[in-house]
Amino acid sequence: KVVAYARDRLENEAAPLRSLSQRAIHCVVSVGKVSDELRKVTSEKGADLLVVGSPGHASSALIRLAGVSDRLATSVGVPLLVIRSPEPFMGWNATSPLRALVAIDEHHSSTPVLRWIERLRASQPVDVIVGQVYYPDEARRRFHWQKPLSYTEIDPDLETKIESELRRLVPTLAGRGTLSYRTKLGVGRIADHLLELAEAEGCHLVVERSDGHKGLARLWSVSAATVHIARMATAVIPSGES
Repeated sequence: KVVAYARDRLENEAAPLRSLSQRAIHCVVSVGKVSDELRKVTSEKGADLLVVGSPGHASSALIRLAGVSDRLATSVGVPLLVIRSPEPFMGWNATSPLRALVAIDEHHSSTPVLRWIERLRASQPVDVIVGQVYYPDEARRRFHWQKPLSYTEIDPDLETKIESELRRLVPTLAGRGTLSYRTKLGVGRIADHLLELAEAEGCHLVVERSDGHKGLARLWSVSAATVHIARMATAVIPSGES
């Protein structure tokens, strides 16, 4: 009875979508652990994207261990889009662009993330802010910086240097929408700083690469933490996505 009730409810939810779309819409009811079943159905159906709704959670790392979206962020093999509020997407059109922060990590290739956002920009305009969180010690080694650096105050010359590197890494993006660059001095968790930057820029979406941490290692996962505490939508792109 429970499965039948769930299937009927899904069919009712799908009815308005079927009236608006010519594409096939299938309803699947699966019994088991939510994250495992979502991964299984995504794989069986050959899905290109998994979209889940999440109200958000407390910032506790221990609570994060039980979060469905957090688990999926580090384990699902396709791009994961976590929706907090549908309004920015419902109002997204040619005259009202989505605004997205694309997180660039200097240690890993950002190609999968950039290709995914380009596909998004091909459908409707997306104003993209390419952003990077940096830490003084890391930046000093990376750029062979000789000047003293503060851990709490920005160095305009250093930020100009980092922004120049971002422009070199992402000179253009295919599709519709603007492209700009921002940096953020880090003193704590990367996820917190990424979200501070996204909120300051009025972003509706944060797009980042999955770091693939599993089990207890998810406590140190940037992608899982971002999905867990973000107040806006987040998209996590697997490293193997092309």
